[in-house]
Amino acid sequence: MQNYQLPDGKVLILRSCNSDMSAYGGFKWPVSGPVEAPTEWNSEWGPKPYDIKLGWSKDASCGAGLHGWLWAHGDFGLKSRDPKAKWLVVEVSEDDISDLGGKVKFGSGVVLLTGSFREAYDLVIKWYWLRKAAQKDTTGNSADASTTGESAHASTTGESAHASTTGESAHASTTGNYAHASTTGNYADASTTGYSAHASTTGESAHASTTGESAHASTTGNYADASTTGNSADASTTGESAHASTTGESAHASTTGESAHASTTGNYADASTTGESAHAVALGYRCKARCGENGALILSYWDGNRRRHVIGYAGENGIKANTWYQLNSSNELEEVKQ
Repeated sequence: MQNYQLPDGKVLILRSCNSDMSAYGGFKWPVSGPVEAPTEWNSEWGPKPYDIKLGWSKDASCGAGLHGWLWAHGDFGLKSRDPKAKWLVVEVSEDDISDLGGKVKFGSGVVLLTGSFREAYDLVIKWYWLRKAAQKDTTGNSADASTTGESAHASTTGESAHASTTGESAHASTTGNYAHASTTGNYADASTTGYSAHASTTGESAHASTTGESAHASTTGNYADASTTGNSADASTTGESAHASTTGESAHASTTGESAHASTTGNYADASTTGESAHAVALGYRCKARCGENGALILSYWDGNRRRHVIGYAGENGIKANTWYQLNSSNELEEVKQ
């Protein structure tokens, strides 16, 4: 997507699907290319849910259309709960958007990208800011702040008021709901406290943290940690020694860099690492974990008196690298069947 240019009159939608590209009811999204609201139900999707309306209608009802978050803004509690969920960027005509509150619907579009949350989110936010740069400044809710200089911080307190910086050591913070914070410079941290308010950084040692529900944190730089405390708020990193941690329910943590650990404490919150010598720790109920080469994974259970940990080391006792594990009825590690 390096050479992509957003056409006039078009907007970008972020959405998630299950790992098999299915959405609610079983409708299958394409990995790329044109997509439109189905006018007929395909039996291969399974039984048609009673509340699904086929075709496209621009009214404010939930059915009869495709759904997502305009400019990555909305209720992320509606995301796919699949730990291997796919994240999509869809190009849609601005006139084809109907606001449902917390999400939007549209009749058709073009899937530009399918990948990780970070890949999809970054593309959407990039074009959000490029479009905003041409607009006049405002104050209050929906009033964004952006800076480009070194040590030039940006902060907002209104709802849907985003903060962005590109300079080194230039931090970005927001406190309103749906207000994202992003930075690209080294040592430039991003933090949010509102609901569905995401934080992302790309620089080295630039940390990202969120406290709201469904507010994700992601980093790509080395030594750049990501942490969240809200339910359904995921944390992900790709840099070396860049750790990811979450405390909320259904809040997953993942890392890909060497010596980059992932930990979760909430129920149904999975931990994943793929880098060498990186540990994955999931301490909640019914969690899964996987680790990379020379890594370790830890799952826990309650024995009636205290919490106990079960540890697996990649390459020992049959534990495989880059493979999901869970505890069986005997509280022993078992490979998760796909």
